[in-house]
Amino acid sequence: MDRASPGAATPGANRWRRFEDWDARPLRLDKFARENPDAGFCAHGSPYDPRPSVTIENGRLAVMDGVRAEDFDMIDTFIAAHHLDLAVAEEAMAMDSRQVARMLVDINVPRAEVERL
Repeated sequence: MDRASPGAATPGANRWRRFEDWDARPLRLDKFARENPDAGFCAHGSPYDPRPSVTIENGRLAVMDGVRAEDFDMIDTFIAAHHLDLAVAEEAMAMDSRQVARMLVDINVPRAEVERL
């Protein structure tokens, strides 16, 4: 037999042909679709994405990402009701996104500090 048996350990090689087929598939290589912001197909960084923002009036969220609270869709309503702490929302929005990203991966930043934001 010229191929290793499924139970045999072969360092650095695929043991089954199907893995070779999967490795060659475009889906795995993420080349099957091109981002197209004009058609609404863009994972992130679209020129049509709203500028992140929050406006708090009388202790309530009035505007998020340029949309008034009464015009929120289902996802925005859920985020506003369950995932924003209005006491720190403006502080968090003022932070540079790179600073927040560094906090998420820095083991020296206490978890409580990240969760607070």
